[in-house]
Amino acid sequence: MGKTYINTVKYNIKAKFEIAGLVDKHDVIGAVFGQSEGLIGEDLDLRELQKNGKIGRIDIFPEPKDGKTIGTLVVPSSLDMVQTSILAAAIESIEKVGPYESKFAVEQIEDTRTNKREEIKTRAKELLNKFLKDSSPSTEMADEVRESARIAGVTSWGTENLPCGPEIEKETELIVVEGRADVLNLLRNNVKNVIGINGSKIPASIIPLLNRKKVILFTDGDRGGELIQRQLMQQAKIDFIARAPDGKEVEELSKKEITVALRKAIPAKDISRNQTFLKERSFPPRSTGFTPRRSFDSKNSFSRSPRPYQKDFQPTRSFATRRPFSPFTEKRDSNFSPFEERKPEAFSAPATPEEKTKFEPKMNEIKGKMDAVMLDEQGKEIKKTKIRELVPVLKEQKEIHSVLLDGIITKRLIEEAKKHSVKYIIGVKKGKIEETPEIKTLVM
Repeated sequence: MGKTYINTVKYNIKAKFEIAGLVDKHDVIGAVFGQSEGLIGEDLDLRELQKNGKIGRIDIFPEPKDGKTIGTLVVPSSLDMVQTSILAAAIESIEKVGPYESKFAVEQIEDTRTNKREEIKTRAKELLNKFLKDSSPSTEMADEVRESARIAGVTSWGTENLPCGPEIEKETELIVVEGRADVLNLLRNNVKNVIGINGSKIPASIIPLLNRKKVILFTDGDRGGELIQRQLMQQAKIDFIARAPDGKEVEELSKKEITVALRKAIPAKDISRNQTFLKERSFPPRSTGFTPRRSFDSKNSFSRSPRPYQKDFQPTRSFATRRPFSPFTEKRDSNFSPFEERKPEAFSAPATPEEKTKFEPKMNEIKGKMDAVMLDEQGKEIKKTKIRELVPVLKEQKEIHSVLLDGIITKRLIEEAKKHSVKYIIGVKKGKIEETPEIKTLVM
């Protein structure tokens, strides 16, 4: 018996064979050894090579078919490339297996070290990435330590375990956001007197806390933020309203965007008293002079309303450690007006009667539910999803003709819709977008 294994396999000779009769494995192996013996010299005699561990077990995979035997043959070799090629050519010279004529053809001489090189390369990349990750520079280490310290500052409050910063009790001012991710983002930017309400349902335990604090409600720049603002203002005392830029969420804002949004906070009493007026009317910024706040009096005429900042209000400690803006303490110049700084919405082209007939029923179904629906060209519903999942879901769909959403039409949504040849996007509001000839946007 020859050796059945070798220590190092350099090459694998892979050959196909066809025999004009039915034979077994041992018949094929006998033909290979018998007809190659003495053919290519004693140095390459298969029996001696196998005894010395130069070649391994010869594997035969026969398959009877239509009175013939076809199959494959594999010979592992530790010889060099030249000797292995000579051995492969000798195998192709086999003309008979038993009494039957045969034909052997080498398909491939596989270099097994190629696979090992790929494995080594892949493993080397993994080790290098791990090493670089574990050996981060001192600045990155400092950032990681600082980040973990801020995240560790997240605590819980009340029976609902609402996520909050560490200074909500000792500060007289409180910033209310929608969820835990918003709280984390504000903590990263040194805003510590913040609490999240965890969704659209207002927790009962937070109402007494809001009623005894000076409160800034900081919402996302979407339809959901508007609904939460409306609901919370009906249940608790809110002093100021701050809002993320259209189409953005508080959790993704940079430090500069957070500061700007808080600086543009509007007194809640102005919104609650004249909400329709503020939503539907906007005044463009003036180059000079002060733009007065206006309100409707009982006779439906314009009248000036007093400035919302009381002169006798005593400054308190600001909500951030590095003197961020506080609507309760910051001094404004004489030209400041929240209405002047809020830019008007993008122009919305009016819908045609045919478009209203086609889209209004579906829009009425999803309004107030923060849903989005995708339709085909015949107006048949293809997919319905939540607004927050609209862009990822849209990436997976095909043949979408129109997208209807109970929210704001954003630039990100339009860019993704272009990739899918969407023709219409219908929402309740438009963000700061540019009209495009490929997609018609409507507000309903």
